[in-house]
Amino acid sequence: MSASAKNNITPLPQITPVASANSAASPPRSNAPVTVIDAKPIFPYPDSQNRLEKYKFNSLLFDGNHFDAFKIKVDNNLYNKNYSRLRYVVNNFPGLISKICADMLFGNQPRITLPEGSNHNDNSDWLENWLHDTDFMTICYESAMTASYKGDTLFKLRVGQLNDPNNSSVIVEQVQPDYFFPTLNPLNVSAEPKQMEISFLFQINGKDYLRKEIHTAGLIRNELWKMNGAEVTTQEPLSLLNDPDLKEEEKTGVDRLLLVHVPNWKDGRSYFGKDDYYDLDTLFYAINNRISKVDNILDKHSDPILAIPEGILDEEGHVKRENLGLFEMSANGEKPEYIVWNAQLTAAFDEIDRLMQSLYMFSEVSPDAFGNFDDATAASGRALKYRMMRTVAKVNRKKIYFDRALKEVIYLAQLLAEAHNVKALGAEYAGAPDIPSIEWHDPIPQDSYEQAQEEELRLASGNQTLVDSIINIDHVTEDQAEEKVKQIQKEKKAATPKVTVPVNNPPGAKDPTIAVPGQSPTKTPSGAPVPSVDPFANGGVNVPKTTVPPKAQ
Repeated sequence: MSASAKNNITPLPQITPVASANSAASPPRSNAPVTVIDAKPIFPYPDSQNRLEKYKFNSLLFDGNHFDAFKIKVDNNLYNKNYSRLRYVVNNFPGLISKICADMLFGNQPRITLPEGSNHNDNSDWLENWLHDTDFMTICYESAMTASYKGDTLFKLRVGQLNDPNNSSVIVEQVQPDYFFPTLNPLNVSAEPKQMEISFLFQINGKDYLRKEIHTAGLIRNELWKMNGAEVTTQEPLSLLNDPDLKEEEKTGVDRLLLVHVPNWKDGRSYFGKDDYYDLDTLFYAINNRISKVDNILDKHSDPILAIPEGILDEEGHVKRENLGLFEMSANGEKPEYIVWNAQLTAAFDEIDRLMQSLYMFSEVSPDAFGNFDDATAASGRALKYRMMRTVAKVNRKKIYFDRALKEVIYLAQLLAEAHNVKALGAEYAGAPDIPSIEWHDPIPQDSYEQAQEEELRLASGNQTLVDSIINIDHVTEDQAEEKVKQIQKEKKAATPKVTVPVNNPPGAKDPTIAVPGQSPTKTPSGAPVPSVDPFANGGVNVPKTTVPPKAQ
């Protein structure tokens, strides 16, 4: 009796790989870690086809190709398909939602730094050069856009030639999730896979092939398979690709996977993320449909029919020439007039307004983010932040996943630079890798006037330094802020002359006295010499004060 039966535990169903008719029976599963993937007979893999169909559908929505996305049927013989596309009014809210989210996430670029101090090596120059050389922030922005409409995006790292053909670089690339096929744990679908696969179809001399790049910790295996329709048939040599640098197995020198998956957001029930359209497709369709119907109605009645009295037309149905300038009215006052129709479109426009309100609510995107302001006056920064609270929360949800992913990407880049001794625009990497720090900025555009007031209050209350204030306002580094403070102090000192308190020391006097106009010389209360005072010494901090006693009565 098995242990599960003995303890009355029902075992979870096992995922059985699909076998082709010519393949041998799959070996029994063991507790040993999986290191090899058997060729699956169908590609795209059956368990990924629904996900790929979702990617395709959402891509059509993002591109504004709603006519094909919703499979609009042409039920009018008077119109061909091309003209019917023009009569279908597309309101591309899906594309606008994705752009808004990407703009708020990476439009104001986050600041990425490495730890500094006695226990860390100074690799700030290497990081700054690497971020510039790889155009990392642009890749992040495009990845945020992809994650918005597909629900997932992928970063891939490798060592190769980037901009300098004579030197290797640590390269980071975005990979579309359509080519991403991880091996998931059926007992814990949210766990990080131990094995990931990048696979895609292409043609060589008119024949279909499947290219596989299988990633495990420290190793990448490259495979090429011949396709027969959707069936994966035989493995072919990599020499068909005409790439002399491509090997069947490549050791990465890093004991981690070089693929970093980023979900848009997840609910814990699936490894893959959810896109920003997953519950809005019916609203997109309804808005397009209603506006298209209104547009067609107005277009149909834009050229009304002319009704004329009897006798205006001749026997052949043409208007008599003598009646073009004038005509006789009948006894009952009949005259030509256009037949117009009151469309009664108020209910249609009311429905459009309600659909738009539902779109704002369930997309979690404020109408202010769409540019649909209720009033003509611009709201203050604080008021705008409150009105866009749900949109800010939506973007912050995305930050949770991107923050960890970007830290992993930069950590992997350091590991590769250390393992392969790779420079970044001449800057060498030294020491052990560190987890970077990422400072995300407020997704709402900052009201500079309100921020200046806030910084002034904090400086006056003494809970912030001038350096901190400059960093917050100008978004510069600490070294740049300190240099700016020195420049400010230097300009103030140059603008105000040095102030010296004159001292009158009569003959025979032991202590100096202060010379005050209209008053007899008086000794200092402490009896100590009175020094010359520079109000800008030490940055204008702790300037000694000199007290002059009141004039004697």
